[in-house]
Formats: sequence, structure tokens, C-alpha cells
Amino acid sequence: MRLASLLLLGSLVAGACSSPASSGGPASPVSTATTGGASPSGTATSSPVATPTDLTASLLEGTWTAGPIAIDDIRASMEAAGITPAEIDAWVAEIGSPSALSFRLTFSGSTFRHWYASPDMPEQLGEEGSFSLTGTSLLLDMTEAGVVDTYTLEATVSGGQLALRYLDGNQPTPEAKAHQRLYTIAFYCSAAFTRES
Repeated sequence: MRLASLLLLGSLVAGACSSPASSGGPASPVSTATTGGASPSGTATSSPVATPTDLTASLLEGTWTAGPIAIDDIRASMEAAGITPAEIDAWVAEIGSPSALSFRLTFSGSTFRHWYASPDMPEQLGEEGSFSLTGTSLLLDMTEAGVVDTYTLEATVSGGQLALRYLDGNQPTPEAKAHQRLYTIAFYCSAAFTRES
């Protein structure tokens, strides 16, 4: 079932995405480089930046979680992906203006499932389907009854974290593609997922 459909029915009441951060966990075939920057206080900082390399489906196998993520942080990731503030405001209102969202993503064999929750709503299954991985290109396929519904994300795994970046979508109309892009960036790309199992 589609996230947009669930949310439009009122299920939810009341690089453009995240960068993976190192937090320990199983090793992955993603190399990291360190980039310097300045913190808000002006002091130099360094943070790991994943360099995409080919992944294997076995690296994705298991459960990944993200959140709770403050809605302002989700707004910022959407804006960084080129979504206008007006589109973001309309999207946030459409989903019931939650203060935060949490996500759970599972990969098993060739299937995936994505759940979401807010402080005012218990966890709900939002999407499920099949997935395939070519290099770092992760194709999520929710096609049903001949209606094509896919998106392609760039996936990087580093330090027990999975970061996703929206690349493209394939929906029945340009309007559906544009609308689903909002959900995909917010629900999959607004923060890195941490491996739980």
C-alpha cells in the first residue's frame, strides 16, 4: 500500500538527504573520507563522508530505524533536495502537521517493508514490495495490478548506518511522480537509518 494513499486517507494525524554518520556496527564495503567544516561556533570539525561503492543485498538484510526526526529537520532535508517551502508547507499540512516522524525499514530476501509513526500515531505499515540492488542503486518496486510504481535511491552503508538519496521515480503520471517524490524524500531520505538487527 502506498504511503501517499495511507496519509491522504487520514492515517497520519495531528546530496539532498542525510549523510551517514559513523556509529560503530558491522563493516561495509563503503570507504570513508574525512571532510573538514566549521561548526556553528566557528571551530573546525571533521565528519566521515561515505564514498559510494557497490553494495550487496546481504548488507541491507535486517531492520533499520530512523527517528524520531523533528519535522523541522525533515523540512530542511526536503528543501536541500530542491523542494520549495510552499510545497513543503502543503505536504506537512497534508500529513497532519506532526511534530516528528519515526521510520522502520526492513529488507528480507528480495522484499522490503517501510513503517512510519508520529508522536500521535502508532507505527503503521506504509509500503512494501520488492527491491533490487545494482552497485549503489537501490530500486524499490511497489507495482500492483500493472500500475508501475517504483523509485530509485542511492544507498550508502557506513558504520552501521544506511543513508538513502532520491534519484528517480516511476509513477503513472508526472503529477503522481512529483507528489510521491515529496514522500520518498521525507520518509526515506531525511535521516540515516541505523541498523537494529
